[in-house]
Amino acid sequence: MPPSMMGPRARMRFQFGLGLVFTMGCASPTSRERFGLDEDPLEIVDTVPTGGTMDVALDAVLDLCWADRLDPRSVLGSSTTLSSGRARFDHHLEVQLFPWRSAGRAELAQASEGPWCSGSVVSIRPDVSLRPSLQYRVQIDATANGWNGARIDPLPPEWQEDPSGTPRFALEFTTGANDPPEGGSNGPPSLGLAELFADGRVFDPERALCSCHQDPANDAAILLDLGDPEVALASLVGSSRIRDTGFPMIDPRSPSESFLLHKVVRDANGDPLLGVLGDTMPPDGGTVPYADLIDLARWIETGAAL
Repeated sequence: MPPSMMGPRARMRFQFGLGLVFTMGCASPTSRERFGLDEDPLEIVDTVPTGGTMDVALDAVLDLCWADRLDPRSVLGSSTTLSSGRARFDHHLEVQLFPWRSAGRAELAQASEGPWCSGSVVSIRPDVSLRPSLQYRVQIDATANGWNGARIDPLPPEWQEDPSGTPRFALEFTTGANDPPEGGSNGPPSLGLAELFADGRVFDPERALCSCHQDPANDAAILLDLGDPEVALASLVGSSRIRDTGFPMIDPRSPSESFLLHKVVRDANGDPLLGVLGDTMPPDGGTVPYADLIDLARWIETGAAL
C-alpha cells in the first residue's frame, strides 16, 4: 500500500528505514518519518507531443509530464485508449517515477541535459509503429494520485467527461507521411550490476557515494552490503521483504516500484518522498546525481541481473 493510503497504525509498524548512504557522511538508521500530505492539485504540465502537433514520428512514445511524483499503482490500473477515428490500437502504459528516458523516445535521457520533466512521466507506448498521416487521440482517466497524496483537479478543456461522466485527459496529434522505421526502437541495452561497480559508476568503491555501505565496520553495510557485485545482488534482489513504502527493495523490470529508488529520489520540491523512514539518503540534504539515477533505473528495468 502506498504511503498516502496508509493509516496511522500502519505507518507505525514500519520502525526502521533502510540506512542507504551515498556520501562520505555515514548516517545511522532511525525511525524518523516525514509526514505532510500535499494539498496542491496534481496537474499534467507538459506533453510530448503537444496537442495539435503535426508530423509526429511513427515510432514516437507519448509522454505526459506531471507536476510531481506519482504513486505508480494509481496509474498502472487506469484506463487508457489510443485511437484514430473508430479504430483502437494496442499499447502499454508505463510510469517513470522520474524521467530516465528522453522526451517522446525510448532512448535513455542525456544526463548532461538534466531531466526534461520535474515530476513523474506517464508513457503510452504503441505496440506497433503508428500509421502515417493519421490523426490520433490518446485518452487517460483521472485515477492518478501524487506520491504525497495530491489529487487531480480535472478541469476543462484538457479534461473532459466521457458519456459515463468519468473525466478523461485527451491529447490529439497527427502523424507524418514517412514510412515506419525498420525494426523500430527496442529501448536501451541491458546493464548488469557488475557494470555499476566500474570506474565512475554509482557503486564504484573509489567514489564516496556508497562508502558507508562498502565498509564492513559500518552499520550501513549490515543493512545493505555493497562490498562487491555478488554480495550486493543478494542484498538488493535476494529479499522479497516489503519496505517502508509498500514495495520490495528491487522489483525487476519495474524501477518505479522499487524501494531503492524511493529512498534516493526527491519530489519536485527537492524533498524526500513521503513514507520513507530514516535519514535522507544521501544525508545532509545531498542528492544522487541524475546520471546515477538513470543507471539505477536502467539496471532495474533491464532485469536487475549481475
